[in-house]
Amino acid sequence: MMSIRNRLAMPFLAAALVVVLGGNGVRAELVIGVANQPVLIDFQGFNGGGLQPGGGAGTLDSNDWSIEFFDVGGSQFSDFGESSTSGLFAGGTVSGAMPAPGLYAVDTGGGNVAMGIQAGIVSGGSPTELAGVDPILRIRNQTGVVFDAVYVDYDLWVFNGSDENLYVDPEALGESATIEFNDSIDGIPGFTTDLAASANPEWTRTEQFNDLFLPASVFIGGPTIDPLEDGQTLGIRWSIGGVADQLGRFDGVAIDNIRVTGVNFVTAVPEPGAAVFLAIAALVPCCRRRRRN
Repeated sequence: MMSIRNRLAMPFLAAALVVVLGGNGVRAELVIGVANQPVLIDFQGFNGGGLQPGGGAGTLDSNDWSIEFFDVGGSQFSDFGESSTSGLFAGGTVSGAMPAPGLYAVDTGGGNVAMGIQAGIVSGGSPTELAGVDPILRIRNQTGVVFDAVYVDYDLWVFNGSDENLYVDPEALGESATIEFNDSIDGIPGFTTDLAASANPEWTRTEQFNDLFLPASVFIGGPTIDPLEDGQTLGIRWSIGGVADQLGRFDGVAIDNIRVTGVNFVTAVPEPGAAVFLAIAALVPCCRRRRRN
């Protein structure tokens, strides 16, 4: 699936289980300290207050997160380490539709809070133009071993109030390449909301399971994301966007319960009788994970 940034470039070309976020915020970067065990990010301490270094007081930790809102005419960006506690970046808390483009805390019911992301026109352009949002989570491998794969699973909440699709495409950002994660169930990258608006829109949840086996490249011989060495960082971007319907509406999405796993496929030294073990180990990257109920 084409990145929303590439989709937005077309008009220009035509014209020229450790919980790391609660009430106290999170550390500088999401540190993964143990391989093969998921690290959990929930948003129970978030109230839509924006981003700031260290988090806390209802904000996201900008040492971990950056976010950009953009359309064909311009963008608004909060970089890593910055404080952005007003405007688009601090939409507050909602339980229904997000009223305007921005970053929100979404009360999905039962006291659960998710990170709400509403695409929309941010530069005064036509309400039916393309628009997108790029939240980026930065992770660091501090396990002492190499990551041969990265799993990114999460709950995706959708408020289907538009008669157009919205794309949600998780991508890995390496030093020299940007590569989409694969859906661990069907192998097809990304998620697309329904084309037709719901008669009575409400927040509905789907579980998303994504993986990227390393090294990975967009095409043979192209830029590559190599296995993640101890001490190295990787960006995880949710490329979100689409086009508004005739009424200027975009579907809303919210992300919650992010589980990031740095996977190390252990290689054993061959010994007599170890051939079967090594054959099984070699098949691990080829196997898709089963959907959890």
